[in-house]
Amino acid sequence: MSHGSFFSLKEFLDLFPRDINNLRILDVGFGCGQLMHTVVAYGNRNVFHLSGIPYIIGLDIDSKNVEFAKKYMPYYRETYLCDATEIPYPKEIISDLGIIVCTEMVEHTTDKDKTLRMIKYLSDKAKLVIFMCPYGDTLSNKNKGFDYDNHNTIWYDADFSDLGFNVKIIKKVYWSGWEYKIASAVLDVFNVFKPYNKNITKRILAWKRN
Repeated sequence: MSHGSFFSLKEFLDLFPRDINNLRILDVGFGCGQLMHTVVAYGNRNVFHLSGIPYIIGLDIDSKNVEFAKKYMPYYRETYLCDATEIPYPKEIISDLGIIVCTEMVEHTTDKDKTLRMIKYLSDKAKLVIFMCPYGDTLSNKNKGFDYDNHNTIWYDADFSDLGFNVKIIKKVYWSGWEYKIASAVLDVFNVFKPYNKNITKRILAWKRN
């Protein structure tokens, strides 16, 4: 979960049912596990008005993330090392799911068509399916050790709405001080006149209820 997603956390959690007790949640591309850590920690404190501890299953392509989760993240009851775009998933992963979440992952994949097939595959595998990712061109320089650490694909709202998802564009102006508001306003101007400029002020929130 990237820094930018914390500014979209309320909109994300507003989609959750109030009671998540014993609910099976699949976290696709969980990375460092910040998202579900936040859900469990703050949910149990009623900060987000959630109650209970869900049964969380995590998938990730990075073996270090999987080993870290096994050692330090007990709220991940099961963790699997795999490429999430390889479908279908094993039955023990995909059965009886209440919620599927996939945040800040799809932009890291290298084959968008394959990722779209994954999104379509997951769209009816749970009662609630949620995706969140940056909007537009956020392609990063290819300077990181592993290709999946870079932003490799570009995503727009139509990519999800065409697959039957509800979509909301979340436009965030950082509220931590006047200098951040000015910086966000300047970035928006650049994004209007240079549509292929890195767009870091908008996120896509897509969800589907079954």
